[in-house]
Amino acid sequence: MPISVLTSRLAAALCLAALVSGPAACARRESIYVGVPALPPLPEQPDRLGPGEHRIHLHFQGYERSYVIHVPSGYRPDEALPLVIMLHGAGAKARNTNRQTNWSAVAEERRFAVVLPEGTAAIKSLPARFLANPQSWNDGSGRGPAARSNENDVGFIHTVITDAGSRVTIDLHRIYVAGFSNGASMAFRIAAELSNKIAAAGIVAGHYRLKGYTPARSVPLIYIVGTEDPLTPLDGGEISLPWGLSMIQPPVRDTIAQWTRLLGCVREPDETHKNGEVTLFAYQTCRGGGEVHYYLVEGMGHVWPGGDPMLPEWAVGRPSDAIDGSRVIWDFFSRHQLAPGVFPSWTPPHPGADHAQTVPAEPGG
Repeated sequence: MPISVLTSRLAAALCLAALVSGPAACARRESIYVGVPALPPLPEQPDRLGPGEHRIHLHFQGYERSYVIHVPSGYRPDEALPLVIMLHGAGAKARNTNRQTNWSAVAEERRFAVVLPEGTAAIKSLPARFLANPQSWNDGSGRGPAARSNENDVGFIHTVITDAGSRVTIDLHRIYVAGFSNGASMAFRIAAELSNKIAAAGIVAGHYRLKGYTPARSVPLIYIVGTEDPLTPLDGGEISLPWGLSMIQPPVRDTIAQWTRLLGCVREPDETHKNGEVTLFAYQTCRGGGEVHYYLVEGMGHVWPGGDPMLPEWAVGRPSDAIDGSRVIWDFFSRHQLAPGVFPSWTPPHPGADHAQTVPAEPGG
């Protein structure tokens, strides 16, 4: 029997036997490599958004993620809006955080857009729930589900800003990041790694987690924390999380000292102001136009100042109306913008960030 016939029969027999493993086993060897799977084509022009609240879905690095954006009343496409990115705490969601912080109401009064991205659930295939399947951010600490799976959250936030800017006219010199708790630590990371794009950062009850990283630019910071915060204690120490876990927190003064050092500020505050339950420590002498305003609120727990605490007092401590966090943070933001010499290029810098695919905007729900 000719060798060629014997080879063909042998291949056919092997292919028949391999059918138990699926038809792919019978593919010709030269067809095994099919290249990188193609994503569905990007829409030529994403939906432009009008005033109101919208949810936008993105396909990012193989998963569907989303963000909520609020566009103020009376917005016109020829109007370049400042943008505030608000990052929720662990276990929270975008819309709950909007109710908690009241950012949309401030955006209506002061005319800027607010973006509230969603973090990553511990089990991505299941709906996010506060206790059973909490969302979190990869804040650089190495702790929590998002950190352990090394989610590219810096790339995701970068993509969210790029996508939002394709739907609403954004002033690229006036983009700000704010966050609460785990979202505050993520906001610190965004301010550090995207320092040439973020004009200022607003932190409530979080820590700077990156080690050995120096921002390319001095990003001004406003920081707010309560004296009775059980999850961000002033002196640090072991804390108990709602998910039955514990962790060691550093002292708040270490985070303030670290950021002021990164900004080249003087070691002690230039000014101290006390007004009732609120004390402001202002570091004004910093490198490159940076400054740090550190607000300490007497008696306040792990809550957004002036907002809805969302959780019971026994778990997070006492709420406080001594300061309206969102308005005070916006007043600080409004004094800062990127210098004309800083070109805020939005070319995605992280692997996979340029593979996001937008899905049409979902108004409301």
